Amino acid sequence: AGTYYVAVRHSNSLVPSGDYSLVTYFNDNNDTSDGATPSSTPPEVTPDDHSNTRDGATSIEPNSTTAGDLETAGDEDYFKIVIPSRGTLVVETTGSTDTYGEFYNASGTSLQSNSNSGNFKITRDVTAGTYYVKVKHRILGTGSYSLVSRFISDDHGPRGAGTSIEPNSTTAGNIEQAGDADVFKINISRAGTLVVYTTGSTDTIGAFYKKGANLIAFDDNGGTDRNFRIERNVTAGTTYEVEVLHSDYTETGSYKLVSEFTPTPRNPRDEAIPIDLNSITSGSIDRVGDEDWFKVVIPSAGRLVAETTGTTDTKGYLYDASNSTPIATDNDSGSGRNFKISEWLEAGTYYVAVRHSNSLVPSGDY
Repeated sequence: AGTYYVAVRHSNSLVPSGDYSLVTYFNDNNDTSDGATPSSTPPEVTPDDHSNTRDGATSIEPNSTTAGDLETAGDEDYFKIVIPSRGTLVVETTGSTDTYGEFYNASGTSLQSNSNSGNFKITRDVTAGTYYVKVKHRILGTGSYSLVSRFISDDHGPRGAGTSIEPNSTTAGNIEQAGDADVFKINISRAGTLVVYTTGSTDTIGAFYKKGANLIAFDDNGGTDRNFRIERNVTAGTTYEVEVLHSDYTETGSYKLVSEFTPTPRNPRDEAIPIDLNSITSGSIDRVGDEDWFKVVIPSAGRLVAETTGTTDTKGYLYDASNSTPIATDNDSGSGRNFKISEWLEAGTYYVAVRHSNSLVPSGDY
C-alpha cells in the first residue's frame, strides 16, 4: 500500500511531441500477471481542473482572472488566449504557490518563460492571433493559484513593425500605456524635404530613423503646444521610420501625426528621352501643363531641324546642355498648327521640349 508515480517520456529525446494513452491495472490478490482484472475498488483519481495539453487548453479572455490548482506533483495547466489586435499582453499568477509560466504561439513554439521564485510574470508584445500559457509548479509541488491576464491594444507597432503611411498624410495615434512607442514607416520615391510633426494636446517627442539604421534626428517641443517637429532632407528609394512617444514616459494620450513631403524639383534634362538624328518619334501631351523633353546628340556642326506633325497645336523649345533659356522657340511655323525649329548648331548635346500651345488644353498626340 502507498503512493506511486508513473513518468512518461518520448523514447527519442530529439522528438518534440506525441499523443498516447496511459493504461493501468490494479488488483489486491497478489496476482502480478499483466492484464489482471482491475480491483472493484480502484484507487481514487484526483480530478484535473485544467488540461495538461494545448489541445484541451482552457479558453480565457485577454483581460481576466482564472482560478487554477496544481492537484498533483508534475501537473501542468494550459490556457488559451485569442488576441484581437496588436498590443501588449501580461500574464502572471497570484497566490502562495511557487509557479513557473511559459508562453507559446499558436503552433506551440515557446516564446518566453519565467521561473522566478514565487509567482511568475510574463510581458509580451503580441499581434492578433492565438496564444497559450502553461502553468506548473516550479519544484514539482502542488497548490492553488490565480492566473491574471491583462491586454492593452496598441494602434501602431514598434520599430520594424510600424504602420505604413503616405509621405503627405495625417494619421491618428494613441499612446495607450506608459512607455508606449508608436512607429510609422514612410517610403520616399523622390529626393526632397520631409517634415513630420504631431498636433493635439499630448506632449510628444519624436525620433527619426533611416530604416535599419541609427537615429538621425530627435525633437521634443519644436512644434506648437508641446508637440515635436522634425524636418529633414531625404533621399529617393529610402524608407524612414518616425517614432512617437509621450515626453513623460508614465503618461498616455492621443495625437495626430502629420507628414508633409516636398520633392526636389526635377531637372527635365535628366529625364529627357534620347532620340536619333533623322528620326520620327511619337509623343503625347498627357495632361494640362505636360511637357515632353527629348535629347539629341550632334556629332559635328550642322543644321538641326525639329518639328512636329499631326493635329495637336504644339509649341517647341530648343535648349543646349546647360542653359535654362532656350536657344530657339516656335509655335506655328510648321504645317497645320505644328512648330518647326531650324538652327545651325555646333557639335554637342541639345534638348527639344514639346508643349501644347494652349496651356488650358489637357492632351493631344503628335
